[in-house]
Amino acid sequence: MFKKVLYSIIGVVVLGFVLLLIIGLNTPQPTKQAQESAPTQNPVAVATSSAPDTQKIVAILSASIDHYVSLLGAGKTALGTMQYADANAGLKAFNDPNSAASQFGSFRTNTCLKNDPGANAISAYQQADSLYPDTSPDALGNWNADINDAASDICLWAGDAVSWQIKEISTTKLRADEQKVSDDFAKARADIQALAK
Repeated sequence: MFKKVLYSIIGVVVLGFVLLLIIGLNTPQPTKQAQESAPTQNPVAVATSSAPDTQKIVAILSASIDHYVSLLGAGKTALGTMQYADANAGLKAFNDPNSAASQFGSFRTNTCLKNDPGANAISAYQQADSLYPDTSPDALGNWNADINDAASDICLWAGDAVSWQIKEISTTKLRADEQKVSDDFAKARADIQALAK
């Protein structure tokens, strides 16, 4: 029984092979004239990664750093040099819209409390990342971390500046906070240089 099934399978395979040979031999081959007159097909275009627009990326990220540098500058201008004797004097001054305490309070509220201080950095990162056809380089992620540190550190500086106005922290501490923000900017600029290479 097994031999019969095996011979049947072999017979079907051989028959199929013979039919393929017969069909292949009887199929007319195109003449040389037909081959030459046939329309040529364009080869399929293979997608290739294009290089990102580095100048545009650098411009986007640099503009974001400039935004935060301006923000810190505006905060320093609003803060001024006026210090108050204590928290009570600072609170009294805060209620006067012309005082340094009130002006700085508005800066801090608008920059750090009402609005997301990192919104500009997020937008810049997303714009730059979208310009990479494939995976963006690590330097872009580093830039994102460093500029978000700057945004966060500006708000920490602003919080300490309120304490400085009422003499709860020293000028040295406030300057150290400002230096930390400047260091964040320097790191973000170095990240841009790494991207531009």
